[in-house]
Amino acid sequence: MSESSTGGSPRAAIWLGAFLLVSLAIGVVGGWPGLRAHTGFVEAEEAAPKTSERGAFLGGRVAGDLAAGHLVAGDLVDGAPGRGVTGRGVAAPAGPRTTTAAPPATIEPSLRRRSDDRRRLAEPALVGRVETLVAEAVARASSASKGRANASNVAVALRVIDLADGSVVLERQPRLALAPASNLKLVTSLAALVALGSEWNFVTRFEAAGQMVGTRLEGDLVVRAGGDPLFDDDDPELAERRLREVGAALVDGGLRSVSGDLVLDLGAFADASPAPGWPQPNGHWTSSYALAAGLSVNAGLISYEVDPGAVGALARARFVPSPTGLKEKLAVETVKGRTNDVRVGLYEATGRLDLVGSIGADLPTFTGRFRHPDPVDHFGHVLLASLAAEGVRVEGRIRLERDAAGGTELARLVTPWITYLEAINTHSNNAVADAVLLALGHERFGRGDRESGAARVREVLETMGADTSAFVQVGGSGLSRDNRVTVEILSELLARVAEEPDAVRMPFVESLAVGGRTGTLSDRMTGDAAGRVHAKSGFIVGASALSGYVSTLEGRELAFSFIVSYPRLDGLNSSAWKPMHDAIALELVRWERP
Repeated sequence: MSESSTGGSPRAAIWLGAFLLVSLAIGVVGGWPGLRAHTGFVEAEEAAPKTSERGAFLGGRVAGDLAAGHLVAGDLVDGAPGRGVTGRGVAAPAGPRTTTAAPPATIEPSLRRRSDDRRRLAEPALVGRVETLVAEAVARASSASKGRANASNVAVALRVIDLADGSVVLERQPRLALAPASNLKLVTSLAALVALGSEWNFVTRFEAAGQMVGTRLEGDLVVRAGGDPLFDDDDPELAERRLREVGAALVDGGLRSVSGDLVLDLGAFADASPAPGWPQPNGHWTSSYALAAGLSVNAGLISYEVDPGAVGALARARFVPSPTGLKEKLAVETVKGRTNDVRVGLYEATGRLDLVGSIGADLPTFTGRFRHPDPVDHFGHVLLASLAAEGVRVEGRIRLERDAAGGTELARLVTPWITYLEAINTHSNNAVADAVLLALGHERFGRGDRESGAARVREVLETMGADTSAFVQVGGSGLSRDNRVTVEILSELLARVAEEPDAVRMPFVESLAVGGRTGTLSDRMTGDAAGRVHAKSGFIVGASALSGYVSTLEGRELAFSFIVSYPRLDGLNSSAWKPMHDAIALELVRWERP
């Protein structure tokens, strides 16, 4: 095609060749002795498929299933109370239910042990083996980069704590502030567990701004933003079903038509935009750059599916959630064999979205996802279609308005925030992590923006006794190269959460990928380490990180954090840093304390 593949020009088309059309999730990075961190352009870390197999950690205790989201529908004017249904269904009590945040988890003073107070173990043999692994990794990086990455511009920081008595097993450059990439998600999600508790919900409210005349609302239907990303990593149609539940609840309450507009009120939630320091702010072509918003579906992503048909016929192709609000063109031809030439083109200037090309009849269904340029508008179009599908006709248009006049609450959509932990920490979804950060700011300060969310995270860290002098957070995901954290902060937080009550500890631990089994670690750390490392990986070019927990063969439980910072050169994470992380984790698994 002749169109540009870059996102720099508003007239450009963003084309995604079949070799790029995979669901991606951004990762994390971190650093080597005493040198400044280097961050760079993002290479997305592909999310691994989910499995139910979990590893051993903290005595093998495994959390139960997390609560499902649900919808609460209030009476429509003087409508009679409806029935109640739990789960991802409809509940229609006598009136709208008020949802408030659970009390923040209590951090006992005994948990505020400063890092300086921890006992340091004398483990020269382990230290020697780890230093050898670090030196070998730096040598591999130097060789692969023809000397451009070397001991003078690479930083490797690491810290390991024995959870039995809190002693420091290993530490290397523990207070060097580095870009953590997706390891920042650990900070965001832990802060949310402490500040919001495990019972807090995202709540999206639907209100009648006008009077009911029979089954007709003479006025506008107003949607009050609650920040819910409406996302399931395995189910891009989730948002459509949830919003159809809203339509069904409204119909149950007696509503059939709306004379006015569908008003989307973002309230105190910030406009959807890239965070400062994103390596590719206009990266529509990847799911890593999806935008968090007060109202969104599928976490700001457009998913697509192409299912081959008979040779010579059009393949069955679609975008999900639908409709996208863009001018869609679906024209993928089915051809012989296993050819995959599916192309997605997004033209911002004209609002055109193409899914075209060809696919072999012998290929399975082809899927992928990428960023929607306007997640709030996408929400509005999906909601409008969902309402119509359930029999509610809105005669006006979709309209954005802040602090719109409202009226009677007709229904609300409720999702426990904790159901998104797996998307954040196992599958490394950036927009979901950002949505939780916005929620933290909105709940504490009444402002759903990154600055307020980061301020709340800092409050939580300081309450827990962390030294935040070197901590910098500009987003919830770690995608920005401007974030800074130390392995001391990460390891201390991991150690503290291990001492928390089950309501805080277990959802957090169970949200981590398991070495050799699940998430981004499913194909790493096999053998003795399989099932014994619960951790969050992270990668952007120039940074690589791994932080979490290790269960040793001896039965000890360790909290650890590794961050590497290096020049922005492609290929080094796979050739040097990930193998180093895995080898050090294996050393910890096999470590026996004297």
